[in-house]
Amino acid sequence: MAKALYLKQAAGPREAIYSHDVLQLIGSSLSSEQAELLEFSQTFVVWAGRYPTPKWTSEKYKISADVPSHFVDGMEHFNALDFPNHASHDRYLQLGGLFNHLRSCWEAA
Repeated sequence: MAKALYLKQAAGPREAIYSHDVLQLIGSSLSSEQAELLEFSQTFVVWAGRYPTPKWTSEKYKISADVPSHFVDGMEHFNALDFPNHASHDRYLQLGGLFNHLRSCWEAA
């Protein structure tokens, strides 16, 4: 949807959509929270979308997959929001909201 918005706005060369860095293409159309969510999404697409093995293009991706933990009463706990590819209900709603925002921007362009 972000790439479609970029193309409809005719903001630059069509070939720019071949990049995974869609935040750079449409960043000005987003709030800081939406930009952070889009950056999360594009990282996941690049990392996990490569079959059969995830793509590691830099140390940034390796570090982002190292999920921190903490111990409570001798048991290790993880926060689901710390996983780079988590699929929580809240994240689903956030991504849906981002998509709807991008679609609204596309319709208005």
